[in-house]
Amino acid sequence: MRSKILATVLILTTVVNPSVAVAEPTYEVKIAEKDAKIAKVVREIAEPYSLPTKDEKAQKQIEKYVKKLAEEKKKAEAKRKAEATKKATVKRVAVRVASSNVKVPDSNACVVAMKKVFPKNLWRIGYAIMQAESGARPNAIGGPNYNGTYDYGCWQINDTPRALDPDVGTKIAWYKYNHSGWYPWTVYKTGAYLRYF
Repeated sequence: MRSKILATVLILTTVVNPSVAVAEPTYEVKIAEKDAKIAKVVREIAEPYSLPTKDEKAQKQIEKYVKKLAEEKKKAEAKRKAEATKKATVKRVAVRVASSNVKVPDSNACVVAMKKVFPKNLWRIGYAIMQAESGARPNAIGGPNYNGTYDYGCWQINDTPRALDPDVGTKIAWYKYNHSGWYPWTVYKTGAYLRYF
């Protein structure tokens, strides 16, 4: 009877408090050196075929974006240097042209009108622009342009037939020059006027 009671107590104790139960045996696995080499080879073969984790994907995207930003910065710097070089070249040419001994003819109606309106220090460049635009011809009509308009007179004033009169065209050109410099004329922006110095 006593042994039955002890067995019952032991069973109840085990059910109520499982931590008192007999602990599971632990096994220590020893990996042989040969097995470690095989595992390493298997990992190396399987690695290219394994899917990247979210962190790995994010890291690759960040690296790609940083590389793209560096390339854009490099391109912007190269563009800025090219523009600075171009501006310096145009400035040098303008200084050289202003100090050159180019004679502006008096026999042309366009030149006569220009000399009435423009100051003397602008005659050479003005004459070169007229030559590049219209051949310094007061009756020149250019076009049609991409928008269907025409350019008129010595200065090739857009969509203004009155500019066929050299005096009127030159006054309009002077107005444009006072507001935007020589930039309204494409031949100035492209440098095509330089061949007439």
